[in-house]
Amino acid sequence: MAHKLFSLVLMLVLALPVVLFAFAGDETKSPMPAEIMQKQIADAIKVYGEKKEIYKKDVLDLFERKEKNARDKGDLKTVNQIKKQREIFSEDGKEPTLF
Repeated sequence: MAHKLFSLVLMLVLALPVVLFAFAGDETKSPMPAEIMQKQIADAIKVYGEKKEIYKKDVLDLFERKEKNARDKGDLKTVNQIKKQREIFSEDGKEPTLF
Protein backbone atom coordinates (compact mmCIF):
# COMPACT_ATOMS: atom_id res chain seq x y z
CA MET A 1 0.00 0.00 0.00
CA ALA A 2 2.80 2.41 0.86
CA HIS A 3 4.48 1.51 -2.40
CA LYS A 4 1.36 2.53 -4.40
CA LEU A 5 1.00 5.75 -2.45
CA PHE A 6 4.65 6.57 -3.01
CA SER A 7 4.38 5.96 -6.79
CA LEU A 8 1.22 8.13 -6.97
CA VAL A 9 2.94 11.00 -5.18
CA LEU A 10 6.01 10.59 -7.37
CA MET A 11 3.90 10.63 -10.51
CA LEU A 12 2.11 13.81 -9.40
CA VAL A 13 5.35 15.52 -8.49
CA LEU A 14 6.91 14.68 -11.84
CA ALA A 15 3.85 15.01 -14.05
CA LEU A 16 2.47 18.27 -12.65
CA PRO A 17 5.41 20.48 -13.72
CA VAL A 18 5.39 18.88 -17.17
CA VAL A 19 1.67 19.58 -17.61
CA LEU A 20 2.01 23.13 -16.33
CA PHE A 21 4.97 23.77 -18.61
CA ALA A 22 3.10 22.37 -21.61
CA PHE A 23 0.12 24.69 -21.12
CA ALA A 24 2.06 27.73 -19.95
CA GLY A 25 3.03 28.61 -23.52
CA ASP A 26 -0.59 29.08 -24.56
CA GLU A 27 -1.16 31.88 -22.07
CA THR A 28 1.56 34.11 -23.47
CA LYS A 29 0.50 33.61 -27.08
CA SER A 30 -3.11 34.68 -26.65
CA PRO A 31 -3.63 38.41 -26.03
CA MET A 32 -5.42 39.57 -22.95
CA PRO A 33 -9.01 40.80 -23.35
CA ALA A 34 -7.94 44.33 -22.40
CA GLU A 35 -5.36 44.37 -25.20
CA ILE A 36 -7.97 43.19 -27.68
CA MET A 37 -10.38 45.92 -26.60
CA GLN A 38 -7.69 48.60 -26.78
CA LYS A 39 -6.86 47.54 -30.33
CA GLN A 40 -10.54 47.54 -31.30
CA ILE A 41 -11.01 51.01 -29.81
CA ALA A 42 -7.94 52.34 -31.61
CA ASP A 43 -9.21 50.87 -34.89
CA ALA A 44 -12.66 52.37 -34.32
CA ILE A 45 -11.18 55.81 -33.63
CA LYS A 46 -9.15 55.59 -36.82
CA VAL A 47 -12.17 54.58 -38.90
CA TYR A 48 -14.28 57.32 -37.29
CA GLY A 49 -11.67 59.94 -38.19
CA GLU A 50 -11.56 58.73 -41.79
CA LYS A 51 -15.36 58.72 -42.10
CA LYS A 52 -15.56 62.18 -40.54
CA GLU A 53 -13.11 63.57 -43.10
CA ILE A 54 -15.08 61.99 -45.95
CA TYR A 55 -18.31 63.45 -44.54
CA LYS A 56 -16.75 66.90 -44.22
CA LYS A 57 -15.46 66.76 -47.80
CA ASP A 58 -18.86 65.61 -49.11
CA VAL A 59 -20.70 68.42 -47.31
CA LEU A 60 -18.27 71.03 -48.63
CA ASP A 61 -18.73 69.62 -52.14
CA LEU A 62 -22.49 69.89 -51.66
CA PHE A 63 -22.09 73.53 -50.62
CA GLU A 64 -20.10 74.19 -53.79
CA ARG A 65 -22.72 72.55 -56.03
CA LYS A 66 -25.58 74.40 -54.34
CA GLU A 67 -23.73 77.70 -54.58
CA LYS A 68 -22.99 77.12 -58.27
CA ASN A 69 -26.64 76.31 -58.96
CA ALA A 70 -27.77 79.41 -57.05
CA ARG A 71 -25.29 81.58 -58.97
CA ASP A 72 -26.49 80.15 -62.27
CA LYS A 73 -30.07 81.03 -61.31
CA GLY A 74 -29.01 84.48 -60.11
CA ASP A 75 -30.34 83.91 -56.58
CA LEU A 76 -28.09 86.18 -54.49
CA LYS A 77 -29.98 85.54 -51.25
CA THR A 78 -29.36 81.78 -51.45
CA VAL A 79 -25.70 82.33 -52.37
CA ASN A 80 -25.22 84.43 -49.24
CA GLN A 81 -27.00 81.84 -47.08
CA ILE A 82 -24.78 79.09 -48.47
CA LYS A 83 -21.65 81.13 -47.76
CA LYS A 84 -22.80 81.68 -44.18
CA GLN A 85 -23.60 78.02 -43.68
CA ARG A 86 -20.26 76.98 -45.16
CA GLU A 87 -18.38 79.29 -42.78
CA ILE A 88 -20.31 77.95 -39.79
CA PHE A 89 -19.73 74.35 -40.87
CA SER A 90 -16.02 74.93 -41.50
CA GLU A 91 -15.45 76.61 -38.13
CA ASP A 92 -17.72 74.71 -35.75
CA GLY A 93 -18.63 71.58 -37.64
CA LYS A 94 -22.29 72.49 -37.08
CA GLU A 95 -24.71 70.58 -39.31
CA PRO A 96 -25.95 72.57 -42.29
CA THR A 97 -29.57 73.66 -42.02
CA LEU A 98 -29.96 74.77 -45.59
CA PHE A 99 -30.47 71.39 -47.22
